[in-house]
Amino acid sequence: MSSRTDAAAAYFDAFAANDHAKILSLLTDDVVWTIHGHRDLQGKEAFDSEIENDAFQGAPQLDVDRLIEAGETVVVPHVGEVRQADGALFRFAACDILTFTGEDLISRVESYVVPLLLPTG
Repeated sequence: MSSRTDAAAAYFDAFAANDHAKILSLLTDDVVWTIHGHRDLQGKEAFDSEIENDAFQGAPQLDVDRLIEAGETVVVPHVGEVRQADGALFRFAACDILTFTGEDLISRVESYVVPLLLPTG
């Protein structure tokens, strides 16, 4: 793995552990996070506020499919689930595009999230 794919793996491990300090240490100060169809954020403070989202309980369970690196970009398709504030389970398929600059810090995150139907019993 390259240092960028290592950083991308660390980023997802930190999300799964709800480790805000580790997540933020992997970002540039002026990081941009676009969650398509939801919102656009800029800067570490806004980023931290979104990962501390009151709509969810605890850390998500994430299953990274693979890390695909091309130049300054690492693409990370994954699936996950997390409990919503009301206790309901939110399952999703997602793909994040991480753009790196300089010292292998993430300067841009583009998130595409698709809700998945819960299995019926």
